[in-house]
Amino acid sequence: MSKSHVIKANSYRPVSAEPFPVPLPLHLELYYSNILLCVYTVSETGVVDFTYNINTDIPILTPIHRKLKADDIYFLIRSRIFPDNPYTAPYELQRLGLSYYEPYEILMKTHGIMAGDCYWIKEANEQINYAMAMEQYMDYYILTPEQRAEKYKAADENKIEEYAAEAFNGIEEFLKS
Repeated sequence: MSKSHVIKANSYRPVSAEPFPVPLPLHLELYYSNILLCVYTVSETGVVDFTYNINTDIPILTPIHRKLKADDIYFLIRSRIFPDNPYTAPYELQRLGLSYYEPYEILMKTHGIMAGDCYWIKEANEQINYAMAMEQYMDYYILTPEQRAEKYKAADENKIEEYAAEAFNGIEEFLKS
């Protein structure tokens, strides 16, 4: 029996765990679609704590059998954004409206969404789901900066109007009592 002539290749992109500016304390949530996988907290002193969802067999992107270090969080963030490549990064930064390669800022705009999987990351206090994060991510590739500004300005104005309507109703109820 002869061996087939199959060429196998593995390629990977090296990811740095080198520190970069992040706002502390930091509270990030890792999701797979709309399934919460892990909550990461980094204190003002850089101490990392995490809790993970034991009710799923979807792997989280950091080790679970040892205490995490800040390097693990830097690695996680950098692994979920485009690399600082001199050929492509300037175009990606322009698309995102950023002047410099700032991994945390890139993560906040892209939510760490990458082709080929359903993992994504958000700040713990962000009111967003997977569909909303995907829409925001795709808007960077479909809409012009002007169209994005108009779309999200309209969304913010609608929130303000809803808030004002709720506040007005509360005042009316208070005055009736």
